[in-house]
Amino acid sequence: MCPQIEPTYARRLGVLCALAGAVCATGVAHALAQGATGQVVANADADASVDGYLDALGLEAVRAATLRARLERAPAEERVAIAESLGGIYVGMLERATTTESRLVVEGLATDLMRRFPGAETSELRVNLQRVQYLTAERLAELHRLRLATPSEVAEAERILRRSIPVFREVAMAAHRRVEVYERRDVRTDLPDDMRAMLDESRRIRSLAMYYAGWSRYYLAYIIDDRGGADEAMDAFGWLLNAPGGRGATLDRLPQGMTRYEHVARAAVGVAMSESLRGQDVTAIRWLDALASGAETPQSVRDALLARRIAVLSAGGRWYDLKALIDRLPTRPDSFRLTVPEARLLAVSAFEGLGRMGDRSASAGDAVLIEAIGQVGLGELVRRGEVSHVLDMVERYGAELIGEDGFVVRFVDGLQSYERARALHADADEPTGEPTSTRDVASAFLVASRALGAALESEDADLFPAQRAECRRLRGLSLYFAGELREAARLLAAAASVSGGDETEAQREEALWFAIVALDRAIRAGDRGATAERDRLATLYLASFPGTERSARLLIGAPGDRVDPQRAVEVLLSIGPSSEVYEAARRRASQLLYRLYRESSGAERAFAASRFTDIASEIFAADVRASETVRDEPEAERATRDAVQVARQMLDVLLGPEVSDAIRAEEVLVSVRELARLRGGVPREIEAELAYRALQSAVVRDHADLIRDRASALRAFGGAFASAGDRLLYNRAVARAAERPNDLQVLREIVNAGVRIAEELRRAPGGLSDAATLGVHDRVADAAARLWAGEDDEAAREIAIELDRRAIDAGQATVRMLRRAGELRESAGDLRGAHDAWRTLMAGTTPGEDLWFEARYESLRLLVRLDAERARAALAQHRVLHPEWGPEPWGERLRVLHERHASEAADGIEP
Repeated sequence: MCPQIEPTYARRLGVLCALAGAVCATGVAHALAQGATGQVVANADADASVDGYLDALGLEAVRAATLRARLERAPAEERVAIAESLGGIYVGMLERATTTESRLVVEGLATDLMRRFPGAETSELRVNLQRVQYLTAERLAELHRLRLATPSEVAEAERILRRSIPVFREVAMAAHRRVEVYERRDVRTDLPDDMRAMLDESRRIRSLAMYYAGWSRYYLAYIIDDRGGADEAMDAFGWLLNAPGGRGATLDRLPQGMTRYEHVARAAVGVAMSESLRGQDVTAIRWLDALASGAETPQSVRDALLARRIAVLSAGGRWYDLKALIDRLPTRPDSFRLTVPEARLLAVSAFEGLGRMGDRSASAGDAVLIEAIGQVGLGELVRRGEVSHVLDMVERYGAELIGEDGFVVRFVDGLQSYERARALHADADEPTGEPTSTRDVASAFLVASRALGAALESEDADLFPAQRAECRRLRGLSLYFAGELREAARLLAAAASVSGGDETEAQREEALWFAIVALDRAIRAGDRGATAERDRLATLYLASFPGTERSARLLIGAPGDRVDPQRAVEVLLSIGPSSEVYEAARRRASQLLYRLYRESSGAERAFAASRFTDIASEIFAADVRASETVRDEPEAERATRDAVQVARQMLDVLLGPEVSDAIRAEEVLVSVRELARLRGGVPREIEAELAYRALQSAVVRDHADLIRDRASALRAFGGAFASAGDRLLYNRAVARAAERPNDLQVLREIVNAGVRIAEELRRAPGGLSDAATLGVHDRVADAAARLWAGEDDEAAREIAIELDRRAIDAGQATVRMLRRAGELRESAGDLRGAHDAWRTLMAGTTPGEDLWFEARYESLRLLVRLDAERARAALAQHRVLHPEWGPEPWGERLRVLHERHASEAADGIEP
C-alpha cells in the first residue's frame, strides 16, 4: 500500500472564471454572425454518410483528414465548398485545443488551407479561425489580471494576440473597402436587393473584425504595458461606437439606446479599459457610468462593471474612490459583497499597489488605506473559506497580511508548515510515500500537525466544514509521515467521515485510504490490536469507493474470508490495462472466481466457470512467457510454479460438467507438460494429477483408445489420482450400462474399475457397513456374474463370489448378494458354501414368507446332495410343520423333492 504524493497545496487553485462577466466573445460572435454559415457540397451520398458518421462519433480529426483527401480528387467547381467545410472543422478543433502544441498544429493546417485554396479564404472563415485563438488569449490575459497565469501562459497570450491583430485588421479593412464601394453606388442610385445584402454583410464583417481587433489590441497593450496600443484599440472600437472612420471612440458620440446591443456595450467596456490604460481614469469611469445608467444595458455586461471599476480605480491610484465604492456595496443574497474573482482582484490590486508605493514617497495614511482595501478582498476570501486563494496571497505578498487569529489564518499557517515538511521529506532521499526515518523531517511533520491542530481548535472552525475536514486530513497525513500511525489513522478516519461535493469526496477517499495504510503499517510493525479497525476501514472503503484502483489493491492482498467474491471480482475486473496493478488484479480475480466455482452450484457455478476460464487463460499465457523468458532463475521458478498452479485450476474447471471443453483442456495439458519438460519436471504428485486430467479429457471426448492408454498410464502412479481415475471410469461405465444393460464390454469396464474401488472402500473406515461401499460391491459382483453368464468367464465368477463373500462375512449381505452367492458357489462346485448362503438367507427371513420357502427349498435341495439322512429328516419335519408344503412354486418343488428323495431311498439309490 504505497500512497501517492499529493501536489503542493498552493497549486490546487482550480480553473477560475477569469472575471465575472469578462468579455464573452463567443456570445458576441453569435450576435454578429447571424446567418453566416458555410455550405457543404456533397460529391456523393457515400461522402455525406461518412461525414455524418464521423460527426456523430466526434471524430473531427478523422473527418478533417477525410475532407483533405477529398479535396485532392474533387472537381474544381466543388473544391471551394469542401475547403469551407474543412475550415469549419478547423474552427471547432481550435476551440477545443488544450495545449499550445495542438493549437499550433491546427493553425498550420488552417493557414495551409487558405493558401492552397484562396477561393475559400472568405472573411468569415478567417475571422472565425482567428477568433478561436483570440479567446484563449483573452482567458489567459484575464487570469494574468488575477495573477493566476504562469509566465509561459502570459507569453502564449502575447504570441496569439500579436498574430491576431493583423488578421482582424486586414479582414476589417477589406470589408470596409467593400462597404465604401457599395455606399458610393447607393448615393448615385438605389442598390438592388442582392447588392444591399452584400453591403449589410460587409458592414457586419467589418464590425465583427474591428470588435476583435480592438480587444486584441487592448489585451496586448495591457500585457506589455503599451499606452500607444490602447490608442489603436480605441480606434478599432470606434467603428462600433459611431466614431468617424478611423478615429477613437468618444462618449459624446455614443447613440442613445445603442448599448442595448451586447456587442456595442462590450465595445464600450473595451474603450473604458483602454482609457484606463492611457492614464485617463476619469474618462474610463464616465464610460462605465454610462453603461451602468443605461436602462437597456444587458445584465451580463452590468455584472462585469464592478470588476472593471476595481481595475480602473486601482490602476489610476484612486484609492479613496475605490474605498468609497467598496463601502457602498450591498450584501448579496449569498451574504457576501463580492464574488470570489472580484474579491481576489480587489486584494491583488491593493497589495500590488501597496508594493508600488515603496518606490515613491507616499503618506502613511495612503498606505493604511490601501492595505485596508486589500484586507476587504482578503477578508471576503477568508470568510468564504477559499483557502487556496488565501494561501496563494500569503505566498505572494507575505503572511503578515492575514493577521494571527481565526481558522483560515491558522489553517494557512499549518498548510505552509506541512508543505515545508514535505519538501524536507523529498530532499531526505527517502520514499516520499512512506513515514520518514529522519528525525528532523519527523519533527517538521509534528510541527505541521500542531499548527493544523491549532486551526481545528479555532472558535470559527465550524463555519468551514469542508476546509476543516481537509485540515484533519492533512494533520493525519502529517502524523502518518512522522510515524505516529495509530493517531494518524484516527484523524484520517474522522476526516473521511465528512461528506460533501465532488472535491470533498475525493479528499474523503484519500483520507480513508491513508487511514488503512497507516493501520496496515502499524500491524506490520507488530501492533496486532489494529487489525480489526484496519479490516473495518477496508470494508468501508470497498463499499464507498468500489471502482478505484486502490480498491483493487485492497482486494489483491485481502484474505479470501474477508471479501465477497462476486463483488470483489467486479472491482478487480474494472481495473484497466494501463494500471500498474492490472495483472495482479486479474490474477486475484481468477483466484476468487475459482473459489466461487468450487463453493457454489447451479447457474452461479456455471457463470463463475465461464468467467474464470477466460481470465485464467490470460494469466497462464503470461506466466508461461515469463517462465521461458525471464533470466532471473528464482523469478523464472516462481513463474513456473504459478503457471502450473493456474493450469491445474483451469483443467479442473474445463473438464467439469459446467464447461466440458476437452479441446482447450488438451491445449493446456500440452503447454504445461512442455513447460515442465523445459524446467526440469514437476513433483510426482502433480504429474499424477496431470495424468488424471488427461484421462478426464479422453473421457469427455469419449475416445476409447485414449481412455485405455491414459488409464494404464495413470494406474502406474498409484495413489489418490489413480483411485480417482478408477472412479471416473467406473461412473462412466455405470452410466453407459443404464443405456446398454446387456453390453458385455460395458459390464467388463464396470468390473475392471470396480474391483479396485471395492477393495479401497473395504479398507476405509466403516468398511462394508457403509451403504455406498456395499452398493459398489453389489454392483460389481452383479456385473461379474452377468459376464460369467454371458461368456462363461470363470475369473469374473470368482470376482463375484469373492465380493459377495466379503459382504456375507461382514454380516452386511443383501438378499440379492446371498441368492447370487448360492447360485455362483454351486456353479463353481462349492455345494457347502452354496448351502451356507441359502441357510443364511433363510435365517434372515420370516418363516412362512415366499422368500423363506425359496431359501428352504434351495438349502434342502443342496442338503440332499451333501447329507441324505439329514435331508430326509428335514423334509419330514417340514411336512409335519407345513402339511401343504408351502406356496407355489416352492411348495410343489418341496413335495417333489421329498417324494424323489424317499423313492431313491427305497430303491437304495444315493442322491
